[in-house]
Amino acid sequence: MEGLAAISLAGNIVQFVDFACELLSNCRSLYRSANGYLSVNAEIALITTDLRALVAKWRYARISGAAGESTCLTQAQSEEQKAFESICDGAEDVAKEIIARLESLKMEGNKSCIQETTGQQTTKRRKLDVKETIKKAVKSLWTKEEIKELVKRLGAFKDALQTRVIFSLSDKLDAQALSMSVLFNTIDRQSQSLTLSLLRNGNSITHDTSNTLTQLLSRLEATNMDEHQRTRDLITQRFKKDTDNIDSDVDEVTTDMEMLVISRVEEETIRDTVCQQLLESLSYPEMSTRYEEVVQAHSSTFDWIFCEPTSSQRAWHSFVRWLRGEGCLYWIPGKAGSGKSTLTKHILDDNRTQQLLRKWKGGCQSAEISLCFASFFFWNSGSERQRSQTGLLRALLCQVLESLPDLGHIIFPERWAKIYSARVNKTPVPRSAILWSLPQLKDGIEQILLQKRKQIKLFLLIDGLDEFEGDHEEILIFFRDLIGIDPKSIKICISSRPLVTFQHFFRGFPCLHLQDLNKRDIYEYVTARLHSNDSFQILAKRDPQSASELRTEILSAADGVFLWVKLVVDSLLRGLRNLDDISDLQRRLREFPIELEPLYAHIMSKIEHIYLEWASKTFQIVRAARELDEDPFNELEFWEGKRRYEFRPRPQPLTLSALYLSLNRDAQGPTWLDKHDPALNFSLVSWTDLKVQLTARCAGLLEVHIHSTERAVGPLSPIVYLHRTARDFLERPRYWPVILAHTSGTSFDPHSAMMKAYAYSLSTHHDLVTRQDEIVQLKQRATSMLLSAYHAYSNSVAQTANLALFDSSDKLMAFKTGPYPHWSNLMLRNDLLGMELPHFRACATLFNLYSYVDEKLSQNSKLKATLRASRLLACLLDNMSFESGPSLPLPSITMISILVRHGADPNYRERSSNSIWWTSLTPWENGLTQCSSLFAHSNISRCVSLEIKYLSILKALLLAGGDHRVEVTREINKAKDSRLSVLDFVTKVLLPNACAESRHIVTDIKIALQKEGRQAP
Repeated sequence: MEGLAAISLAGNIVQFVDFACELLSNCRSLYRSANGYLSVNAEIALITTDLRALVAKWRYARISGAAGESTCLTQAQSEEQKAFESICDGAEDVAKEIIARLESLKMEGNKSCIQETTGQQTTKRRKLDVKETIKKAVKSLWTKEEIKELVKRLGAFKDALQTRVIFSLSDKLDAQALSMSVLFNTIDRQSQSLTLSLLRNGNSITHDTSNTLTQLLSRLEATNMDEHQRTRDLITQRFKKDTDNIDSDVDEVTTDMEMLVISRVEEETIRDTVCQQLLESLSYPEMSTRYEEVVQAHSSTFDWIFCEPTSSQRAWHSFVRWLRGEGCLYWIPGKAGSGKSTLTKHILDDNRTQQLLRKWKGGCQSAEISLCFASFFFWNSGSERQRSQTGLLRALLCQVLESLPDLGHIIFPERWAKIYSARVNKTPVPRSAILWSLPQLKDGIEQILLQKRKQIKLFLLIDGLDEFEGDHEEILIFFRDLIGIDPKSIKICISSRPLVTFQHFFRGFPCLHLQDLNKRDIYEYVTARLHSNDSFQILAKRDPQSASELRTEILSAADGVFLWVKLVVDSLLRGLRNLDDISDLQRRLREFPIELEPLYAHIMSKIEHIYLEWASKTFQIVRAARELDEDPFNELEFWEGKRRYEFRPRPQPLTLSALYLSLNRDAQGPTWLDKHDPALNFSLVSWTDLKVQLTARCAGLLEVHIHSTERAVGPLSPIVYLHRTARDFLERPRYWPVILAHTSGTSFDPHSAMMKAYAYSLSTHHDLVTRQDEIVQLKQRATSMLLSAYHAYSNSVAQTANLALFDSSDKLMAFKTGPYPHWSNLMLRNDLLGMELPHFRACATLFNLYSYVDEKLSQNSKLKATLRASRLLACLLDNMSFESGPSLPLPSITMISILVRHGADPNYRERSSNSIWWTSLTPWENGLTQCSSLFAHSNISRCVSLEIKYLSILKALLLAGGDHRVEVTREINKAKDSRLSVLDFVTKVLLPNACAESRHIVTDIKIALQKEGRQAP
């Protein structure tokens, strides 16, 4: 039997097994009419029709497969054939047994109705207990033991099919052989493509691939079973005819359980859903944020990019010829602030780009070739994904798959298979199908060019490569390898600052130097902005020569830096509002430093003294908000080489409303559903005025952009730096202390201010949250509150507990999201939590909010405090894992000390495994296990800070009474080694492998063990 027919047959048997198990195990009603009444005869007829049709398919497939099989089989092949035949025989026997017993349920001539008389009118209706009658009848056909044995037999069929038989056929499952098979030619083109994609690596077929293939082919056959569908329709019609004299309201018979009947619409819907879920796993909220925030090119500027170079310009390579002709790479270098992002956005938005690329594609003669367009704007002031290779590749792949959805199963066949199987089986999509690693993303981009089933011309436009936060040489090598796959099918245009690494790499490729070509654009920009001012027009009429010289002087001093020009023109316009004359304007211009760094220092010196403290607080909040996203727990040094950013909590980007609440002294905080606090009534806030204040008080170095969901400046409008160079200047080590000096005499802490702001923001809506976008926004605010609280507690020993703030926030979140599960579980990834968090105390413990936890425990009796502290310690240590990366902060010694002071037992274990607090290990055992994992590889270098942290936790648990009698399982390369006593573990594992900085901690642990007499025998 050919491989594809065998898999199709196997798929039908698996489908039958699932159907029969549901029938037998659940004894649920199988079919019902639209108005909810049941008919025994129709039930049995439809089930047996399905089963008989399936048996007929098996027989036909086996006969036709045997006829086409070569008689020259090896002994191994013969054994495989016999194994497959035995499975088919066994499944057919079970099917016949089920049919025979179901047939005995038929009640000939049964109308199963009762008469009701109302006045002179008599009506008939079905009995309402027929559902129970069928359930009992089905149960009566098989005893409990028979059902158990039959389900066991069915499970054995399925296991055999999904392991031994499918894998034994792998030599037949190569794409070339399948494409020539009879069955292959009967399915539609998309299904052919899906099948070939799933078998791209025919020699290494996975369980997921084989399972999806059997589902796919069996469902495809089901959609083509016209004769079987006609049989079922006849049964339905007959049932309706027989019931016409019983109840005229009977509609068509519908189904709760269907085995063979699958509509094409249903199958297409599932495939569309798979494509959509694949897209959703790649996309992320800030994917296009930078593009949206780049200013539009000023009227008539940068149009020269679509023209041929002229003799009056500095030499540059024609961009037009590159777009429509040969060549893979084009580089646009430029100074900081020269307008690279604006030019890149202009190229992306202008229709001429696609018109020229169509000529490269081949015009009308190449209708089967798809032109795919994808872009990305790096931004080092944005989130981690906006400046990483992972963010770049996710964005590019997302755009490609949005443009060509059918490409998803070709470049990600196994991932597509997992999502498809989950949708068909109506089970959760596995994590492995929606989480992405960098190698997987790289492979996806490469597969776009390697695959041959769709002809594609790919154009990538990438801005600000110098803002990529990683190894520039490494990402350049990736681009080089990418164009090496198929140079005729890809073009990449990259803009960046002219760093030495880039200059070396792009040598020999076509390029242009932006600062050499944008003088005309600068002249147009200056002229347009100045001449739009009435005062300047009056001055220009009065002294046209001086006005012209002023423009020329700006152009000469600019040296191609558009950002400098913008700042100068802004200053000149302020002077015009002050009624400056031409000489005053010239003096302003000449006072402006030419280089950007002295220019920023000059701008900062112009901030009025009364605003310096306000500006300082704002700059500190902006920086703190960004660092929350980059390194939420100040622990990334611990996770070098294993930065799993997707697992960590995501704070909300700094918005205008968050800044307003951070700086507003009048806000009282979220007292329970307090709608009367005017500071929290955003309808009373003028966001436009706040934007003006921000611009004026921070010297224009911070800007407010309009959020994608708002038409004008509003509470969700993000706050960003004027330019990357502004952030670099302000946060430079030699200048940042100048910023901090303006709040040095106050109690201001940016994290405390943000903690209160995000807590207050929870009160800005007072209704139950139901929409997904509202839930996401609420989770982000709560996450930002907790992350800010974590830093606020870490930065100040005297930090107050903020009991009222957290209790009110907790109560408010519970009201909005529902009481169960606790809202903190919605904020954190459940698959990374060792246990579900039942209340805010547990969440506060994980985030090391020690003052809050201390005060809450102090409010309990000693006995209750001891129990609660022990449970919190178990929760804290159960969620400690260096393997998971920065998903939660590591436990602090302060938090452990507070829990121990309240009586926490490091050897505590919940009595009942059904308790929400139950853990497989005690806190002490968890600490030992984590240290064992950390020291499992003696030949690798560990972060010194992480080692000290773990050993300090172990020491604290030991001194709190950790049991010396437990044993430690040492792991080497994930293989279990011998179990050691605690003392042996310390002596033989920790001491020899500890670094110099942490060896004294290990020595203290050993001495403590010996002093307390905790030696192993």
